[in-house]
Amino acid sequence: MRGLASWLDRLRASEHANLVQHFLRVFVPGIRPLDIDKWVVATDPQGPLISSRVGSPEAWSVLRVCDHAGRPAVELEKLSAEMAALISLALDRRVDIPFEVSIGSEGSDRIVFAPYADMIDRSFLGPIPIDSLPPIRDLLSRVCSLNESDQITLGDAMSLLHGAMLLFDREARSAYTLLIAGIEVLSREYGRPPQNWDAWDDHSQWDTLFAESDLSAPQTERVRAQLMRNRQLRLKATFRAYASERVPETFWDTSYDDWTYAIDITTGLPHDSPSHEIVRIQDILQKDRQGLASALGKSYDLRSRFVHEGHWLSLPDLVLPLGRFAAWNRPLPFNVLRLLLAELIRTELAARSTVKDLPAFSISRSSP
Repeated sequence: MRGLASWLDRLRASEHANLVQHFLRVFVPGIRPLDIDKWVVATDPQGPLISSRVGSPEAWSVLRVCDHAGRPAVELEKLSAEMAALISLALDRRVDIPFEVSIGSEGSDRIVFAPYADMIDRSFLGPIPIDSLPPIRDLLSRVCSLNESDQITLGDAMSLLHGAMLLFDREARSAYTLLIAGIEVLSREYGRPPQNWDAWDDHSQWDTLFAESDLSAPQTERVRAQLMRNRQLRLKATFRAYASERVPETFWDTSYDDWTYAIDITTGLPHDSPSHEIVRIQDILQKDRQGLASALGKSYDLRSRFVHEGHWLSLPDLVLPLGRFAAWNRPLPFNVLRLLLAELIRTELAARSTVKDLPAFSISRSSP
């Protein structure tokens, strides 16, 4: 809660003239919006949503938050996330304050909200293909030819990938964790830990420690063997080796569309026709399997920090900087990790299945 505490400290020490207002949307369950006035924050209740984003009714308000002008955007992101968590705990209700950019039009009091979280991965947000049936039919015709074990493994990995795609713009850390879990499901079933000590993560640091400790050659070999039997180290080593070695060469030659939806300032709605840029994997990820293994190890460690320490990351930390390659000394960006998991699933599915005829059954849509 350091973001909230720091924000309160700034309010205590500030003259009102030095503060600016930020506008955020807050969504709550039910038909009664959050109504707060004349406090450290205030809300403008808007009423029930005409079309709920979830299965149950929702209402929303515009949340007004004051802070110093010029504070970094990542601070507002963390503040909104922590405020949503605190209100959820206080009310025992699901409260969502998505991180968005509020945009006003000159000469009008109207404010529109542009999503900010989709910057993590815009490659799967484009319009669906006009003829959607062929790729769906191809995958479904392979599912029934898989043996039961492969059905479970690939089904679990596919489900984790789908969960990350649903969650990425609402809780990016959790979505990133699901991507790591998806690759780990595949690696535990289809991978194996490396047999060569030099292929293990951080082996050079261990070798330095052995030398500084003046261990004999037999002692060094015994410690190495023990480390390579450590379950957690084996899981990480298997994860790194499987994903970096199993992904096919053709992965780097594939391309994807990076979609961007402009916001209509008069309506607050995205335009129907998004712009897109065609990007190749090799334009953002160098073809270096050893480097990829190193970055995968960093991604695995980052997941562990989420799970075991509740480590916070802002959205820009999970985004590939424009015009740059993924760095091998950092965790993989979200979009690269997602594309890699999807490719690994397709690779295993193609290798372990055949195209099998679907049931001779068809159903027609109802007549109007």
